[in-house]
Amino acid sequence: MRVRNGDGSDSSSRSGGRLRAAIGGGLAVLAAVALATIGIGASDSLESSLVGSFLRDQPDTRCPQGMVFVSAADGFCIDRYEASVGDGCIYAEPASAGETKVNIDQQGCAPASVSGAVPWHYISQHEAQLACAKAGKHLATNREWYAAALGTPDSVVCNIDTGAATTTGALSECRSAAGAVDMVGNLWEWVDGVVLDGLFQGRTLPAAGYVAAVDEAGIPAATTTTPQDTLNNDRFWINMPGVQGMLRGGHFGGGRDAGIYGTYAASPPSFTGDAVGFRCAL
Repeated sequence: MRVRNGDGSDSSSRSGGRLRAAIGGGLAVLAAVALATIGIGASDSLESSLVGSFLRDQPDTRCPQGMVFVSAADGFCIDRYEASVGDGCIYAEPASAGETKVNIDQQGCAPASVSGAVPWHYISQHEAQLACAKAGKHLATNREWYAAALGTPDSVVCNIDTGAATTTGALSECRSAAGAVDMVGNLWEWVDGVVLDGLFQGRTLPAAGYVAAVDEAGIPAATTTTPQDTLNNDRFWINMPGVQGMLRGGHFGGGRDAGIYGTYAASPPSFTGDAVGFRCAL
């Protein structure tokens, strides 16, 4: 029912006007709150980005110095850099298997994980295991190595085609999601475990070729004769008879064959060379 006021105005019109004014005011308040919320969100987002960037560059207190934490595989620590010769060793840059042997036999000689060092090469798989043990660590397993390597770029930001090793950490963009550096290229890296007559942990590995499928540790489960772009055109090498050590990641002359799926099981555990190194885990 419409009621006229003494001044001739319509009560319902006045009520409607007040209601519209109230709604308008409420909308203005809501708009202001929304804008403030957006501003806060943007600020929080920027702050989170800045904090995240800051934290990524800080040492992880869950791991000893020189190591990064990997949350996969129940959580573990792995060396941020390829192993180099630490203090207390006779040869700071071993240039032969003999010089590495002298270092391994030296009391107090252990590997280090530091930036700007010449990586320790000319080392066999067994010696890499011994070196890691002397540092109170162990040679990374296939599963640990693969989990730590995930996210590493498969491109020339890593040392895959220069013909020579660089110092550790020289290519800072060659970094995994966990923060480990040079897991693709630079030096092949020994991992724990051997292949016996083509068998690894009871499973027959495929023939040499381009990686077509991998298991949970990134070990090739199938190969093909044509490059597989979804697996970064990485390759698998294997000698079926005898005992073979396992190397991961490729090296400074591997080109597109290098990568997190690149696996070499074609040399015995005693093999050493200028393109072969290692890193330790904990």
